[in-house]
Amino acid sequence: MAERRTTTAKRIVSILKEVTSLNVVSAFLKESGLQHSASSWEVMLERRILPAVKDRTLSIESLVNLLRDSEECGKQHVFLYYCTKPRAAALMDTNRLEKIAKKLGLSDLLLEAKILYQPNEEAFTDIRYDEGHKDLKYLTVKSVGTHVSKKPLSETIKGNLLTCKYELKKERAVNVIRLSSNGILELRIGSHKSSSNYRKDLTSLWLKINSFFPKEYFSEVYLAPLKDKVWKERDSLKNLIRYTNSTLRNDNGTVLQASSGNIEYDLVDDEGATSSLDEFIEHEAYCDSSNIWFRTQDDGVPSKNIHVLLSGERNEFAVTSHCIKSDYEYVLSTIRKLNS
Repeated sequence: MAERRTTTAKRIVSILKEVTSLNVVSAFLKESGLQHSASSWEVMLERRILPAVKDRTLSIESLVNLLRDSEECGKQHVFLYYCTKPRAAALMDTNRLEKIAKKLGLSDLLLEAKILYQPNEEAFTDIRYDEGHKDLKYLTVKSVGTHVSKKPLSETIKGNLLTCKYELKKERAVNVIRLSSNGILELRIGSHKSSSNYRKDLTSLWLKINSFFPKEYFSEVYLAPLKDKVWKERDSLKNLIRYTNSTLRNDNGTVLQASSGNIEYDLVDDEGATSSLDEFIEHEAYCDSSNIWFRTQDDGVPSKNIHVLLSGERNEFAVTSHCIKSDYEYVLSTIRKLNS
């Protein structure tokens, strides 16, 4: 049993190295009343985490929760759907969930999450209920797979034969599906380098989760009101949002795009660019996509400026890098509020 805990702890830390920072893990240990300083991941594992796991002052369950908070938020393309509250309650029913898990051979996940790194085939790793703010409840299902992309290395021509050499790049892919008791369904697909279009990934994920969340029960949350609002009301939202680029489109297919000269600049401060976009909007154009940053507020939330892409499918947004759970929840709630 001790050897199993040690192996699991090592696997969790190997994943944490990819999705979070030493500072986050150190803060977690400090909050747990444990020794927490470490100059490297090796020191963190060998001198801090493994000894605490062995003497049971740090539980595997706590490490799993840290991993959940670290890998399930950010660096994702998020697709939003909704159903009625009664429908959500029926889908989240405990007896129903247990029957589905048993039928799929996943009953063990109701008791303990599975830790996978880069499996050959995508697999479910976690099925659980969570508590949220304002009496919200969540049903969360997680899967882990491996994305493979190709990096070109060289080309060789011999006669009429062209030989191309590639290096295969493997990425751990985490997909999180979360249904809230208020009827909001999030399909969070882990970002990858294989393609910038996630429609194929979305179709595949719906097929995998159909037993838990039948697609016909849900409707898309259109984010067009959000895209228009954050541009048209940019002056009043300046303390909340910073722009780096925006793309407008009309029904004729004409596109007008403006980008800031530096990623640290705010496009809104360029009156020449914004006036051109405003003029286009006056002729029945609409905001098709935006590249924005949610600014840290006076209360320290989010903990850092969060980069969000409003593009792709009409119910899609992307958080471009990993973030802590409270940052993701802030972005989601703000998006929903501005979209209403």
